[in-house]
Amino acid sequence: MAETKNRIQVAVRGDGATFRITGRATFDVAPPFKEACEGLLAADCRAFTLELANCETMDSTFLGVLIRLARRVKERSPAGTVTLAAMPAKVREQVSSLGVLSFFRIADETESHDADFQAVNAAASKTQITEVSLEAHQELMATSAENEQRFKDVVAFLNEDLKRLPPRPGGA
Repeated sequence: MAETKNRIQVAVRGDGATFRITGRATFDVAPPFKEACEGLLAADCRAFTLELANCETMDSTFLGVLIRLARRVKERSPAGTVTLAAMPAKVREQVSSLGVLSFFRIADETESHDADFQAVNAAASKTQITEVSLEAHQELMATSAENEQRFKDVVAFLNEDLKRLPPRPGGA
């Protein structure tokens, strides 16, 4: 079986952005995704949609970044939304297993067939991946006591790992 290329694309229209996720939504693509979302939030984007029809799996780091996005969108605009569209059963199970489906609007289909998608590309350093993973797991821990227990060792490990890594150039 051929390996699927992990790819994130974005199309922006008005105050909304649609991300098309192909392959695995995991820790290695979370930093460029987070950076793209932060830029869109700064540009006053209030509606984010993730097309997940071709998403094979979603890990806890990527999901934690999504939780942070959902919180920031709501802080900026109570009417703001983060929609998970065309979610495969496996991804829905992964999101549901962490008890965070309520953070998102769920749509069965996608509506961006004619959108002009651009690649979200950025190589992330080990330090940046670790920083984003740490923040993402802290977000997940803040959602429930069950997640706090589930991820406390992960957060401790990431904190220790971060101490051993070189700081990011120009980063915190």
